[in-house]
Amino acid sequence: MLRRYGAVLASLVLHAFLIFLMLNWEPEAEKQLPFQETEIIQATVIEGGAPTPPVSASPEKVAEPVIEPSEPVPPQAEPPAVKEPVEPPAKPAPQVPKVDPEKNKREEQKRLQDEERKERFEQDKKQKEKALKEEAAREKAEKAEKAEKAEKAEKQAKEEAAREKIEKQAKEKAEAEAKKKAEQKADADAKRKAELEAKLKTESDIKKRAELEAKLKSEAEAKKKAEAESRKKAEAEAKQKAEQEAKKKADQEAKKKAETEAKQKAEADAKKKADAEAKQKAEGEAKKKAEAEAKAKAEADAKKKAEQEAKLKAEADAKKKAEENARKEALQAAMAQEEAQRQAQAKAAAEKAAQTWVNRYFRPRVEQAWLRPPSSDAGMSCKIQVRLQADGRVSSVNASCSGGDAAFERSAEAAVRKAAPFPMPPDALVAEQLLGQVVAFRFSPE
Repeated sequence: MLRRYGAVLASLVLHAFLIFLMLNWEPEAEKQLPFQETEIIQATVIEGGAPTPPVSASPEKVAEPVIEPSEPVPPQAEPPAVKEPVEPPAKPAPQVPKVDPEKNKREEQKRLQDEERKERFEQDKKQKEKALKEEAAREKAEKAEKAEKAEKAEKQAKEEAAREKIEKQAKEKAEAEAKKKAEQKADADAKRKAELEAKLKTESDIKKRAELEAKLKSEAEAKKKAEAESRKKAEAEAKQKAEQEAKKKADQEAKKKAETEAKQKAEADAKKKADAEAKQKAEGEAKKKAEAEAKAKAEADAKKKAEQEAKLKAEADAKKKAEENARKEALQAAMAQEEAQRQAQAKAAAEKAAQTWVNRYFRPRVEQAWLRPPSSDAGMSCKIQVRLQADGRVSSVNASCSGGDAAFERSAEAAVRKAAPFPMPPDALVAEQLLGQVVAFRFSPE
């Protein structure tokens, strides 16, 4: 790291030195003597530059010395031309400057090259500064990532230490209680033994003493055995009672649900029957009305000509046929609607039966298989979503937990996997509902 910073610092110093040289560097043309008029040429090249006092002449005056020497000099103008070359040593040359176009062109090219070099230098400087910034940002990100990993590792270590401390305290407490009970029992046995020995000593009967010791031992073993059997029996009864209560509760809920569904179905059937009767009655009345109208029309049209009667009869037949077709289509539509309703009710009943099956047979198995970790608390929750195969085995598991405890999440997923394979319902439609959907188990220590 120090070597890298040293290289960066050296690069910055080198760049500053090069910039200083470029700012203080003067072209060779500027170092010539004043009588060569380099300042005038430079003033014509730099764009926007302020002219120096010697270069106060206008562009026309500067251009004239370049044109005049190429023209022939008249005889009358020879005396002034002879005197003018003598005056430059005494007077400043910038008043009558002589411009060299080739020299201006070279200076212009040189200036352009200098500007190009300067521009390349600035671009290189910007690229290096950008690279330095990117390197610094990358190092900063690496440091932040390392700090985050270290903080996470430290947090996990603290949590592990706290969990181990709690387990150690619980273990020490259990050992202390067991030790205390053992000491109390040993004290009671010693006290009883001392009383028996004192009694036997007063009676001085060795045989009776042996019998009493044997009896005491057998009584202690019998008592210990009775306590173990009693504890085992109490645990079995408690477990059996809990299972019976859960089963009873599930049966009651299922019965209540079935009664509600039967009631809803009966109401739906009654409503459907009433709708069908009303529809049939309306169709009958419409039919009677149509027949009466047709009969009245036929009687009124009987007085007309044969062509009109044939035409009216054909129209009546066509209308009757259309009505019959309409009745048939209405009947088919009603039957199709009834079949769709029946299928929907069957599907809803299968979904409800599938949910009842999950609550009755899946949930108790998972609850029995779940070993709640000591680190779980009331604020945690975990949702395990599974997909089942036809034989009840788990094909996929998706866990979504909150609370930040990995042991709690592992225990929930292990409980679901341990409870598999699940018993599948004998009804194919109910089993199809279970296989086509996701079964979710939500774990919460509350």
